[in-house]
This record gives sequence, structure tokens and C-alpha cells, in this order.
Amino acid sequence: MNEYKSGLLLQLSPDGEPGRRTLDNQGYIRAIVLTVEALFGRNRSFNLPWFQRAFAWREPQVAKFVADLLEAMRAPNRRYSLGQVWFGGSADADKSALVDGHQRTITLTMMFAILRDQVAIDQQQPEAERKADSRRLHALIAAPVGSDLPWRLTPQAQVADFFQTFVQTPGGTVVSPGADLDDLTPAERHLLACRDQLRSILTAWSPLTRHDFIEFVLTRCFLVSIEVDDEDEAWTMLGIEQTTRLPHDISEESKIALVYSMPALEQDQANLIWEQCQSKLGCSGIGELLQHLRSAKLTKRSTKPLDGELQQLYALNRSGLEFMQGVFQPNALTLDAIEKREISTGAVKAAISQQLEHLSWLDHRQWVAPALVWLTKKGVDHAETPRFFARLDRLAWMLRLAGTDPNEQELRFIKACAGAERRQLIDKCPEFAVDNKTITAALTVLRSRTFYLKHMASRALRRICATLGDDPGPIDGIQISVEHVLPRRPSKDKRCWSHFGSADVVLNHTDRLGNLALLTGPQNRAADRSDWKIKRDILKASGFSLSVEAATNTQWTQQTIETRTEKLIALLFAPWGLSMA
Repeated sequence: MNEYKSGLLLQLSPDGEPGRRTLDNQGYIRAIVLTVEALFGRNRSFNLPWFQRAFAWREPQVAKFVADLLEAMRAPNRRYSLGQVWFGGSADADKSALVDGHQRTITLTMMFAILRDQVAIDQQQPEAERKADSRRLHALIAAPVGSDLPWRLTPQAQVADFFQTFVQTPGGTVVSPGADLDDLTPAERHLLACRDQLRSILTAWSPLTRHDFIEFVLTRCFLVSIEVDDEDEAWTMLGIEQTTRLPHDISEESKIALVYSMPALEQDQANLIWEQCQSKLGCSGIGELLQHLRSAKLTKRSTKPLDGELQQLYALNRSGLEFMQGVFQPNALTLDAIEKREISTGAVKAAISQQLEHLSWLDHRQWVAPALVWLTKKGVDHAETPRFFARLDRLAWMLRLAGTDPNEQELRFIKACAGAERRQLIDKCPEFAVDNKTITAALTVLRSRTFYLKHMASRALRRICATLGDDPGPIDGIQISVEHVLPRRPSKDKRCWSHFGSADVVLNHTDRLGNLALLTGPQNRAADRSDWKIKRDILKASGFSLSVEAATNTQWTQQTIETRTEKLIALLFAPWGLSMA
């Protein structure tokens, strides 16, 4: 179907190539709906201009990306929109510039490559199906026949060789760099961490799930491809769209949507309550509050528009003021108390404040929803309130340490809201239990050879240091930095070689949890690659309990690092009452 509006050719096609330009050959935009396989299977390659920003997604983003796709695959309608991608280049060109959408495009390419490599070695899948899937996926990675480029996607020159070696080349996704990981650029480390995160998710599935997932992503996921003949014009158009877009104020938009859906006689009072609460929480706080109020009423995850769903969940057209006075206002006051650490009094307040502080170090706020439910339903003086926050702290941290699927994490906290409302004894509440699968996954991360590169590494080190006696504050790499006790690249004259023997053994131990300590920037520079005898004195005088603990060892060997790894994990787990078995 073609639609012509103001010189714009919209060509909607689920799987075909765009037609030739029309409008007297003056049509300069082509907008086409394409499946993933159709987009990546076209007779065209695309490149990222050198000035395009580097790949910025981290492990949580790629994990969420896969989780959303898997959830859509299991939904009744079985289709999913991946949004828009912008290209610069004429319809007749065999290559074009990828102007916008490169985070998704790189992630999809990594996903194709990981699935291709896994399918190729998966003997549980029928051979004919395995070969067909592998060829199909590689066709989306390799350049079209006749192209002068080796690959369909060419990243910026700074990472192109790395991406080719460890992603695009068949078998590359199971290869690790032989060099010290610290020698990689930040962009290369991000790519490697995201690749490994994707691989850990995709290879854990059954062959049948992988096959279904491949079919779903390629044929039931779609993008809107916007193509502009002139690349410079494409960049200009994208820039105008981004700079002229009105700032998104979720608080103001939600107030208009929610308050004015209430009965007319209630709107003035509702508006006054809203303004009073916003003066305490600010606009962003109100936006967060609305998200938590939705979680408190749901039984499953929702991707529906927030305002419309709140209107339905709380029947605002009939009972708007009841919602504002009985739900919105008390929860706003409670959220303000959580932010100010003003929960209870005396020793109980101190304990809860510490747990709230630890929860605030996490990079998500989903734990707030069950906290609001508990405090508004049970109250700060409930006998189980201290234990509730202890269990909430444990659950939130363990899910994050385990790298639990982001959508599953969200669902866990939605269920925790129901548990917080229903249960009186928190230890009888299964929604706050930490199962063996989560414990095992967290232990795998904490014992990993590449722990230092994990997304949660600095937060875990901070938590362990706090357990030992002092909170060092955020580890920013400048004021406070992570020290590798065994240097990453010790010079040949260092005594550590007598304990570690070879470069491979050194690389196998430097990024482990047991080899890490904390130092200020100047202390780290003073320690540099010194032998243990010198470095030990610096650690002992550092003022960081984690480093002082490391200095209690008389020598630094492979066994020291392995033993210390287990000791630090035990320290992390002890306040949560969890076993490492």
C-alpha cells in the first residue's frame, strides 16, 4: 500500500524491497515497514560513520532487549516492533550510512552471530534444521553477494576489526581475547561484556526454544526503515527531530491525564493534592510514584501506557478523590520518608536506614513498590517492618547479582507487592524467598574469572567494604578506584612470577574478586605494579577496610586469591543469612 503526503512516499511492505522513487523522481524519503530478516537480508550493506557515537549499551540493556523479545514471542499476537532506523543513501546504492538505530543493529548482529555459532555445534537439534538455521543467520551477517565489503554491518573503524574477530567471523562469539582485557578500549570492553551477556542467555535455552526464537525474531519482529537519499540531509532531519521535540514531563502530562479524567467536582481538590505532593517529591519523584502505584495493583508485567492503565486500575472516572486521598497522597508521603530515611525511630530507624542506603546503591528502583505497599498497609511500627526491609534488601541485591532477566526482576517485585499486602510474617512470604537458582547464578558471577568487568562489580565491592566496617562511597575510578593487587601486566623482574608462573595464569587471576581492593587515585598510582611487599604497606595504610583486610595476608599467591574470593563472598552473604553451598 502506498500513501503520498506532502512529497513523502510511505511504502508499507512486510517483507519486500522499496519500490523505485516516484513523484517525478523527486521523492526523497522512503518509509518502509520491514521484518528483521527483510531488513538485514536486502541486497545492501550499511556502515556506521566514524563520528557516530560508540556502542553504549551495557549488560542490563541487552538483557532487557532479549527479555522483551522472548516475552513478545510468548504473547498471543506474537509480533514486536523494534522502532525506527534511519539510513542515508539512495535507493539504488549497494550500501548506506546507518544514521540512527545502531545500538539495536549492533545488538541484533551479535544475537545473530551467537545463535549461528551455538546452532552450529548443537547436536541436539536435527542436522537439517541446524544447518538451515546456521546458514540463514550467517546470511544476515555476511555482506550481500557482489559487495566489496566482507560484512553487512561495518562499525566504526576503531572497533571494526574487533567486531569482525569476536562477533562476525563464524565461531568468533566463543573466542575470548588472548590479551589483557585492560588493553581493550572502553568500546571494545562494552562490546565484549554485552556479547558474553547475550551468549549466557541464549545458550542456556533448549534447542527448540532457540529455533522458535530465531523464527520469531526474523519473521515476526519488524522495524520502520526511513531512508533519505542524501546522507547529510538525513543527519540534518534527524537532528531537527531531536532538538525540536518538546521535553517530556511525565508529571505534568500525567496530571492532565489523570486529574481531568476524574469527576468534575473532584478535580480542584485533586489538583491541590497533586501540587502538594509534587512540592515534596519533585516532578521525577511523581513520575516514579505513578510507576510504583501501577506495580502495586498489577498481577503481571504491563507494557500498556501508564496513565490509561492507572485510570482503569483505580477507576478514576468514579472515585478520583478517593484515589488521591487514600492512595496517591499517603504513598507520596511514604516515598518522601523513604528518600529521607525517616522510617521508625531509634535502633529500628538506624537499621532500616542502613538497608535503604544499600538498596539505593542498586541501579534500579523496583524495590520501592513493595516498600510502599508494606509501609502504607502495615505501618512503620509493625513488628515485622525491620525484617521486611532486611528481606527486601536481600531479594533486590541477589536478583541483581545473579543477573536475573530484567523482566523477571520486575515481575518478582510485582509479586512482592502482593506478598507485602497479604502476609503478616515476612519469612512465611514466598515472594521474598531467594531460590537456589538465583544463589547459584550469583555465585557464578562472584567467582567469575572476569568479575571486575561485571556490571555489579563496583557495587559489590562497596557493599563488602561496608560490611567490613566502612562505606567508601561510590567507586568512581578517580577519587576511589579499584586496585588489582596482582598487577595486570607485571614486569618480568617482579617476584609475583614465582607464584603465578605464566602470563596466562596471571590473566586468569587478576580480575577475580579475591584480587581486588580499593585505593584513592594517588594511592593507586603509588602502588602501580609494585611487588606484594611494597603494595601490602600501601593497602594497610589506605584507610579502606577492604584493602586493610587484604593486607592481613603475608603473601599473595593463586591460593590467596581463591581463598579470599570465597571469604569475601561469605562476608557479602552473611547479613542475608544465605549459604554458599
